[in-house]
Amino acid sequence: MSLVVSIFGYMVAFLCSLYGMWLSIDLIFDKFGFIAAAISIAFFPATLMVVPWYEAIANSNWMILQLVYGGLAFSMVLEFVAKNFRWLFFPAD
Repeated sequence: MSLVVSIFGYMVAFLCSLYGMWLSIDLIFDKFGFIAAAISIAFFPATLMVVPWYEAIANSNWMILQLVYGGLAFSMVLEFVAKNFRWLFFPAD
């Protein structure tokens, strides 16, 4: 059961990062054009770290930041529960 929780945590991190990247590239495409969006795909780790903060500070839209960093925080909590609370899933006899 702890493996299921761990896999769910990885899925949450992957899907939140993927959707956050999609929203970030869409934002870059709208603001700066196709060339900047194509370059941002090549540098996707930096895009995923910087663009949500830009959108939150410049436009007061915190949704991308909450999605990316909140999803990663939630997946870390799930991974912590899966690793450290095995006794919840497999109690001693």
